[in-house]
Amino acid sequence: MDYITFTPRNDDIAVATLDMPGRPFNVFSEQMMDELEAALEQACKASRGLVIRSGKGSFAAGADLMMIRDFADMRFGADWQSMRDRFSRLGKLFRRIEQAPIAVVAAVNGLALGGGLELAMACHGRVCIDVDRPILGLPEVGLGLLPGAGGTQRLPRLIGAAKAMGMLLGGAPVTPAFAMKHGLVDRIVSGDQLLDVALEMAATIRPVARWDQPGWQIPPTDRAFLEQPDWIAFCLERGGWSQRQHDLYPAVAAICTCVARGARLPFDAGCDVEWDVFVDLMRDPVAANMVVTSFLNKSLARGTDGGFQLLESAVADFLASSSMSAESVALAARAVDAAALVEAAGVSHLPDHHVPSREDRLAGMAMLGSIALALLRRHRGPHDQLDASAVWNGGWPQWTGGPIAFLAMLQRGEVSHADLPASLIDGVSAIGTPLKTGAAYSGASLAA
Repeated sequence: MDYITFTPRNDDIAVATLDMPGRPFNVFSEQMMDELEAALEQACKASRGLVIRSGKGSFAAGADLMMIRDFADMRFGADWQSMRDRFSRLGKLFRRIEQAPIAVVAAVNGLALGGGLELAMACHGRVCIDVDRPILGLPEVGLGLLPGAGGTQRLPRLIGAAKAMGMLLGGAPVTPAFAMKHGLVDRIVSGDQLLDVALEMAATIRPVARWDQPGWQIPPTDRAFLEQPDWIAFCLERGGWSQRQHDLYPAVAAICTCVARGARLPFDAGCDVEWDVFVDLMRDPVAANMVVTSFLNKSLARGTDGGFQLLESAVADFLASSSMSAESVALAARAVDAAALVEAAGVSHLPDHHVPSREDRLAGMAMLGSIALALLRRHRGPHDQLDASAVWNGGWPQWTGGPIAFLAMLQRGEVSHADLPASLIDGVSAIGTPLKTGAAYSGASLAA
């Protein structure tokens, strides 16, 4: 194996060390999944326990970049079932770990984010290094995704539905101390004790998850929480979404659906809910655009092609030529989650009690389209770099994927043209050449 070193021991507890050569982090590629499956099979044949550890300074992160890029492309060429089969592979592997006849323990020595934390949660025991830093998290919501390898089902069952929703919708990692207090990990120890404690745990614990034990049900407090009519509003508040236009971000509703529908079901049925919802989410253009700009192309925001300066100029020109009042501009921007974009140009922040209307949403869409068209006419560099810079440096709303990705959605009819200004629709039609082919940028431009 190239990515995993499998080490049998005299005490019949095997150790699988994840260490992808040439990579700063362990991530889940097709090969990593193949090797993890092989290591599990080998351990089940010859050992009475397995410790999964990392050979790096961190434990594991999420999916490999190329695999995520493939996921984004699949909505254009694959049918729903093919997407589900592909997307659920990692979750099914983690379920096999969880149902293994031997105890499997995760020795978490550092960052465990996304799929890395999902792997740890699928193990029968979790030992974590004792550090003050927040190192355990599920950041997918900020990338337009949800934790799709069982994360929306295991986390509520481990730490309770309310706390889980805070982590799932907030996306911020937690410290080992928080994880220990609330049941996300079983032990926190110093780095030099980590392997020994994990080996001892693998030799002594039962190889069964609590939710696989006969008669297990979610606690009455969780059931009551999920049955409250205002529980989603509570979760939005806890996750920091109550003052944002969360309806523009489909991952937020998708995560709520996974927990609402799945947490009260038997575990496997809950995973089926999660995987179905994940496919639907990945078929949404907003999720696909966010994955590309906010994850795959994030490093491009450090480029110096002048895109950020062009964005500032385009916003200033729009504000100078618009007949809208400052308050109307602020409401329109808030309605499309673009407050930061116009506030950077000097538009005052509105108090939170100002709630945008449908008309404000339409005005905000028109504003984004007008500014994006101006950028397209002026910009001569790579479109993916412009989008990344606009989102990460300029306050452009993440849900669009950037100004060029937003125009591409208008081109494809993925954003409704209803009630948008004719000048905007005509401007988009005049582009002619598609701005994107599948999930990739085509390079079409209006620049002279």
